[in-house]
Amino acid sequence: MKDGKIEDKLQKFADTATNVVMLGFFWLICSLPIVTIGASSTALSEATRSYMYLDEKKPLRIFFASFKEHFKLSTIVWLINLALLAILVLDALYYSAEKTTFDIMALGVMIFLLIIVSFELIVVFSCIHYYDLKTVKQAFMKAFDVTASCLIEDFELLIIITTVVVASVFLFRFLLLCFPGLISYLTWLILPNMFRKYLNRQGKIYEREQEKNKK
Repeated sequence: MKDGKIEDKLQKFADTATNVVMLGFFWLICSLPIVTIGASSTALSEATRSYMYLDEKKPLRIFFASFKEHFKLSTIVWLINLALLAILVLDALYYSAEKTTFDIMALGVMIFLLIIVSFELIVVFSCIHYYDLKTVKQAFMKAFDVTASCLIEDFELLIIITTVVVASVFLFRFLLLCFPGLISYLTWLILPNMFRKYLNRQGKIYEREQEKNKK
């Protein structure tokens, strides 16, 4: 019995690792034009969720369907963030060339802001498919509302993003091949709880509004 359970766990681990690498690879391929990174990220998020929680055996099918469905909105959201990212990266490169204390501190601030924007992108792309959003305003407002409701989970996501990126770049370069899929998998261990907390918060707000209306 124990051997059977171990084999099942190993099989499940192998299947998960295969799908994480596969989805991360297709994210990289579909992101090569740069402007498609938004659509690829939304597709990766939805495919990961479907595989983890909806028992989807063919996550690539979900990936390409989501890529097509959410292409326009995800691309607009991405291009807005790309402009911000470009400014932060240029600033980081500028300050990294200098050696003064101020420049080192400024570089640290730029890196922190880059991590914050990466965090925001993960949440907003997840919200786009999870709530089937249709406008840029809805996407940003929903992402803001969700993160404002879940401060602990926000911190956990920031830790995950920072750890995986640092490990991929400085420690285990081979992780770069699968880090998009790995980040998506790890974040979807946290996102369901965030969405539940947000739903509960919205329910409480609705109840308070109903009580006010009765008065």
